[in-house]
Amino acid sequence: MAISPKAMEYLTTAVRQGGISKAAAELNIAASAVGPRTADRTKPPSAN
Repeated sequence: MAISPKAMEYLTTAVRQGGISKAAAELNIAASAVGPRTADRTKPPSAN
């Protein structure tokens, strides 16, 4: 699976800051943009 540069930035910021909320505050974005998705979109809808 490929990861975008922006997603990598979100991930590394969350690790460096020690949490999703702190990373979101630093990046000036919603925490939901950093955190895990609520549904795995790599699976077909019937598998969720």
